[in-house]
Amino acid sequence: MQAEASPEALTDQPLLFSRTVDRQMIHRAAVSEVFVTDVRAVTDRLCRVGVQLPCSHSYYSDHCQDVPLADVLLVLEACRQAAIGGAHVVTGIPVGESMLVNRFEITVGRPELLRLDGDPLDLTLSTRYLGEPRRSGRVRNGGVEQNVFLGDVEIGRHTMDVTFVRGSQHAALRRVQRGSEPPSTRDLDVPDPSGQASPLRVGRLHPHNVVLTDPVERDGLIGARVTPHPGNRGLFDHAYDHLPAMTLTEAARQIALAGHRECLHAAGFRAVFHRFAELDAPVTVTAPTGASRPGPAGAPRHVEVPCLFEQDGELVAEITVTLTTVEFP
Repeated sequence: MQAEASPEALTDQPLLFSRTVDRQMIHRAAVSEVFVTDVRAVTDRLCRVGVQLPCSHSYYSDHCQDVPLADVLLVLEACRQAAIGGAHVVTGIPVGESMLVNRFEITVGRPELLRLDGDPLDLTLSTRYLGEPRRSGRVRNGGVEQNVFLGDVEIGRHTMDVTFVRGSQHAALRRVQRGSEPPSTRDLDVPDPSGQASPLRVGRLHPHNVVLTDPVERDGLIGARVTPHPGNRGLFDHAYDHLPAMTLTEAARQIALAGHRECLHAAGFRAVFHRFAELDAPVTVTAPTGASRPGPAGAPRHVEVPCLFEQDGELVAEITVTLTTVEFP
């Protein structure tokens, strides 16, 4: 992906950060889970989006960190919301149409700049859309490229391959794939706390944010079942008929942190999704254990952890987590 100019150079109109956009525009049920504040079209394939990251959040702020940083998954969620909102504004995709993620990659190259000192962070995203419309004029398969700026400094990039489907098409697809009506996350049982991973082991403080049960280390691998709490509104803002990509990504981060005994931050993810993670059969995740590899003298330590998700003997998703130490000036 080519580097973008600072988004402020794209137009003279400044983005607004005074309030969030309509929650329906970015497919959220709760106003408190909306982080997009403004969307401005530049061309029919490019827009600028304003995002405000909250200084405190029950899910995204719950981490074991000496110095609090904005969560890279919060940046990812902001990118996802910006991509959805921008698609409605610049490409004409109707509000309510689903965006199914096939793969994504996010890298935050300057995580130290996301330090939280008591004030929310205002980010600007340059969002470009890829994909050609069909004869009907609708884009079925497309892509998104985003550059993330804090002020004039580019701090990260995000790319995503997606499939756009109407709500009725999604429901029909799921019934055909399963041969039955899928259950809802609203009907999930609360995980048995006796088997949950220790919050500190997976980089969390509150048990409500732990998504792994029965972690076991053996022969250089660590494995666990994926068991998120259905009442966690950071993960399940609304009802789903499968475990969504963001929940699997959180599970990947937690298994990666559990397998590495150092104080590391997640600074990036690379994910491919092969099939839906169903709610009515166990989903497991495995990852290698080990230590971060040292870089040059004084450079941050760094490791990439590949995580595999399986269900009923089939591969559901592959998510590689980039862990790093963060050096502050």
